[in-house]
Amino acid sequence: MPHAIQRSGGIRKNNTTVYRHTDGSIRVRLHSTDIVIVRRDDADPIGTVTYDCGGWDTMTTARRMYEVAIAWCLPVSPSCAELRRDPAPRVYPLPAAFRFSSIHAGG
Repeated sequence: MPHAIQRSGGIRKNNTTVYRHTDGSIRVRLHSTDIVIVRRDDADPIGTVTYDCGGWDTMTTARRMYEVAIAWCLPVSPSCAELRRDPAPRVYPLPAAFRFSSIHAGG
């Protein structure tokens, strides 16, 4: 289902939305949890992607993280098994080719 997360155009699929946070980051929210956070700022010009299950180590959470990673060409997200072993947020550097302008946040 990688088509569920689109490079351009916000999404609404099974309670999943993409939005721009007030801090400038782009976030993917599943229900009320920001499961993927992409940020870049003057202090960190390379930028980071954070995967955070928020304690919801479910197949749906892992699938959404994976769909975003594939669609946005991000470092691959943790699997559901990894989330169950250690649900702590994971932070990775953004790939050099990542462009914020390629993502349309709906909010």
